[in-house]
Amino acid sequence: GPANCCFNPNGGGSASATTSNPAASPVLPSLQCILQQNNLQREEILKLIKYVEQTSGKLLESGEAAANDLLLISPTWTRERELQAQVIGLQESVESLFEELQRQKRKNVQ
Repeated sequence: GPANCCFNPNGGGSASATTSNPAASPVLPSLQCILQQNNLQREEILKLIKYVEQTSGKLLESGEAAANDLLLISPTWTRERELQAQVIGLQESVESLFEELQRQKRKNVQ
C-alpha cells in the first residue's frame, strides 16, 4: 500500500546518488514516494471521471472540459513515470557501482 514507502531516516526506499549530495539522500526516497502516491491518486481520479461519464451519460460543460484536459495530460504523466523509473534504476546502478569501487579500493590496499 501507499504507506509502505513513507520516509524512513534509517534507510529504505530507493537508492540515491549519496556520493554527490549526502544531505539529500534521506529525503529523496520520501519525495519519490509522495510523487508515486500523487500519480496513483491521479490515475484513480481519472478512472472515476471516466466511470461517472459512462454511468451518467453527460457532464456539465465545465466538468467535461476539465475531464478532457486531464485526459490529454495523461500521456505526459505516463512518460514522466517511465522516466522516473529509469532515473531510479540509474541511481541504484550508480550506488551499486560506487559500492563495488569501494570494495575494489579496499582490496587493492590490502
